Amino acid sequence: MHHGFSVSSPEGYRDAIRLLIDRCRPGPVHLNGPMGAGKTTFTAMFFKELGVRDAVSSPTFSLIQEYLGNEGRRLVHMDLYRLKDEREAFAIGLEDYLYSGDWCLIEWADRIPSGLDECSCRIDWSLNGEQRELTMEMP
Repeated sequence: MHHGFSVSSPEGYRDAIRLLIDRCRPGPVHLNGPMGAGKTTFTAMFFKELGVRDAVSSPTFSLIQEYLGNEGRRLVHMDLYRLKDEREAFAIGLEDYLYSGDWCLIEWADRIPSGLDECSCRIDWSLNGEQRELTMEMP
């Protein structure tokens, strides 16, 4: 199922976030789009909606950051931009996160095409001036 959103400010992500929470089960969510599109902002707002109180930032250098949400639920944020290939992704234990049953938002998920779960939700960003166009694909 496809859903599209035009977003002109971070507050515009709220409807997409509600839809993701309501329609997808916890698991991997693939976030793909150009640098500066808003993937980290989306993730921070998504995690805040799920009860994270800490500041959420891009894990560009650490690759993976974990947070605690409502009821102590683990929420995972990954940024795979710096990975050279899929071997590196699996060497850092990516598979353990993908099948953990936790929300796992993965920036630059297209770096690991064979590791993508068929049932995962996927959000693609494109830029049109200041406008962000989001396409959400859900099972």
